[in-house]
Amino acid sequence: MFHESDTSAELTDLAHGSRFGECGSQDLLDRLGTAVANGKAALNFDPPMDA
Repeated sequence: MFHESDTSAELTDLAHGSRFGECGSQDLLDRLGTAVANGKAALNFDPPMDA
């Protein structure tokens, strides 16, 4: 069983890893799905508009 701080640190590592190509975003979503009620997670990305 994970403690909240362990889960938070793991999710942060996965978020950074998916951003920098160390793992996939699906890895983050899969792990997030196990950490939240009802086991569902989604990711919404809005790229910045060109100036």
